[in-house]
Amino acid sequence: MNPMPDLRAALTEALESPRGAKALRTLVHRGDRVLLALDDPLACAALERPRSRALALEAVLGVLDARGVARSTVTLVCASGLRPRPSRADLVSLYGETAASFPAHRLLVHDSLDESALVPLGESAHGIEVELRKDAFSADL
Repeated sequence: MNPMPDLRAALTEALESPRGAKALRTLVHRGDRVLLALDDPLACAALERPRSRALALEAVLGVLDARGVARSTVTLVCASGLRPRPSRADLVSLYGETAASFPAHRLLVHDSLDESALVPLGESAHGIEVELRKDAFSADL
């Protein structure tokens, strides 16, 4: 697969005209609490250009900034599955200096075994217990 010649422009276009969804700018408002779910850094880090995650995060945060969403109301949560949790340095190396600007309580790695961080939502149609992070449950987006 050939890399996109202008990744920043492609990210801007994707956020403004996503397939099958509304533009991000129409979904967020000043004062919103936002949780951004970041992908598992170990799942496909070697498959992409090194800066693509950082550029994507910068693009999303740029939209939030433009809509008046304070950075202090944004939380970044990284998935990790059941693999070893990445360190803050690992996250910064993948998501860039923008991620580094977030304090420790706003740059997190999801821990599916930490029941104190989860809210039970009920059971699926197949009887499987469904839980969600408390901060995701209370976020506006």
